[in-house]
Amino acid sequence: MYPVAFHIGSHVVYWYGVMIVLACVAGELLLLWFAWREGIAWDMALLWTILLLVGGRAGAHLGGLVRDSLLGGSIVNPLAHKGQVSYGVFVGIVAAGWICARLMRLSLWKLLDLAAPSVALGFAITRIGCFLTGCCYGRPTNLPWGVVFPPFSPAWLAFGDTPVHPVQLYSSLGNLVLFAALLALRRRQRFDGFLFLSWAALYAVLRFVLEMFRADPRVALGLTAAQLANLVIAPLALALLWVKGRGRGAEN
Repeated sequence: MYPVAFHIGSHVVYWYGVMIVLACVAGELLLLWFAWREGIAWDMALLWTILLLVGGRAGAHLGGLVRDSLLGGSIVNPLAHKGQVSYGVFVGIVAAGWICARLMRLSLWKLLDLAAPSVALGFAITRIGCFLTGCCYGRPTNLPWGVVFPPFSPAWLAFGDTPVHPVQLYSSLGNLVLFAALLALRRRQRFDGFLFLSWAALYAVLRFVLEMFRADPRVALGLTAAQLANLVIAPLALALLWVKGRGRGAEN
């Protein structure tokens, strides 16, 4: 749990950045492999992976700006801001998928299905970076696996030497389970959009539960902003699964 990974001369390289790079590389390689299996041309697959990366990163940053501006009551300086939001990745991926679907003349749902396992794997790797940095920390706990983060880390600044839930590791493990589930569901995919919507519903449930252990502020009804969002996302994803499933059944 030390944020600094190594030094390159006078430049400090942090574990969070290392894990972000690893998540992007692993996710992009997996996506390229899925695209190859689907017979998508190499140049189009590469374009999709680049747009996915740019859209996801931009969405995460923009989501963090919106969240922190709303919580702080004033607009945050976008150049100095470093916070990110996982659901911003979700929005960025959909936007990148729409652009690429137009260029490639493919179904947007098909492209989002290809991206879903890569996103789940990327989230699992990224949360390890959160743990090593001490951000996205949990609430205090008396459980034996409670963690005390190093001095001056975000978790230590919030709770000092009080043990907290290693919720980042909970999230990493949960996303690995989702990744495995998506790989299994690929073999039983019934229609375009099935994999992506399944991931959206499952991730919303996972994140809602994880928020019970995170130290995020409660904004309304005793719930965090992420929990309130999940109360919309999970039913919406399930409703779309039902509608598209019925449409598929009618076609058959």
